[in-house]
Amino acid sequence: HYLRQEEAFSPPCKTIYLRPPRIGLLERSYDRVIGHMAGLVRAFIRHHVNRWKPDVIMGALPIVDFFVPGFQVAQEFDIPFYAHMHDLWRENSGENKHRRVLADRWEEIVLRQARRVLCMTEGQKEHYRKRYDLSCDLMPHTITPETLQAAPNRMVKPTLPGRTVLFVGNFSQAM
Repeated sequence: HYLRQEEAFSPPCKTIYLRPPRIGLLERSYDRVIGHMAGLVRAFIRHHVNRWKPDVIMGALPIVDFFVPGFQVAQEFDIPFYAHMHDLWRENSGENKHRRVLADRWEEIVLRQARRVLCMTEGQKEHYRKRYDLSCDLMPHTITPETLQAAPNRMVKPTLPGRTVLFVGNFSQAM
């Protein structure tokens, strides 16, 4: 699978994980064409909003190609949008790349209009407080210090060479 989740994790509310359809050759040229497919991505998300009637849409950055359309659909349906900032957006986007263009255009808009902004670290939280005067919530990475201490201290060989791995975020519905 190109999207895995921890099977032992049990979310505190009903959660629907949105997985993009397998699209064959397009996976290999994803970065070159995804910018032209925002309308299709919005339609894909809109379909699931109509099907599941979520109370919240949570977009996970750095998957920016679902993050911005997810935000747009949330606004269209007047559903709260939670921005899960797994990384800094603008600072970690390469120059003249699709991701950087989206960051320049959308970062401030999305973060200021999101119902909640969830950061992974205190440093990231402080960065967005200084930049946009935001009061972000901290949602630390789920890796415990013990797990980190026991982790390999060198790079491991990729298990899916030549493959693209994509996490698209999720929709959550209160029970």
